[in-house]
Amino acid sequence: MVFWKKKIVNKVPQSIIDEAIDEIINRFVAGILAANFETNVILKKNETLIFAIPNIILAEERSIKTKGGYLGFSIRIMKGISIRPGTFQAERETKVTQIDQGLLTLTNKRIVFDGERNSRNIILSSINSISPTDNGFGINRTGKSKTEFYIGIKNVKIGIPIEPDENDNFDSTTINWELDGYAVKEIIQRLINL
Repeated sequence: MVFWKKKIVNKVPQSIIDEAIDEIINRFVAGILAANFETNVILKKNETLIFAIPNIILAEERSIKTKGGYLGFSIRIMKGISIRPGTFQAERETKVTQIDQGLLTLTNKRIVFDGERNSRNIILSSINSISPTDNGFGINRTGKSKTEFYIGIKNVKIGIPIEPDENDNFDSTTINWELDGYAVKEIIQRLINL
């Protein structure tokens, strides 16, 4: 199963790269890579750190008023005073707006965002859907009508050593892999299914 596309290096077969990435995701889920991350979140009983990423942007969809104008005509009553019997119509537009920036922590039970102005504590079982992107992901969850976006996760990079097996004709190599929203979605899905 391919979750993201990576360029093949030194003619390494894509199947071997996919197996290495799948192994990295399994290590995240098992909490093996947690020693590489620091968090200020207090872990509860039977809770394991998966990763903690600083400088993550929290953004939400916001409805913003844009230009508007009067519909109808203008009647001049006297010099400098006019009335408009028509109606004023303003347009609304939905935009993704940055709310805060802070530390995003994923454990085997929840996602915690600790920002300068906001804190979020999301129980994994309350997540209805995840919309992955190359540099983040959006979450729709129970009890919240707006999608929350977490942007900036690409600053987690892992070198994946790949060794050829007896049938492959390529040199051993290390592929630099970046965490992305597709991998985070897969990690969360596997954690929920445990």
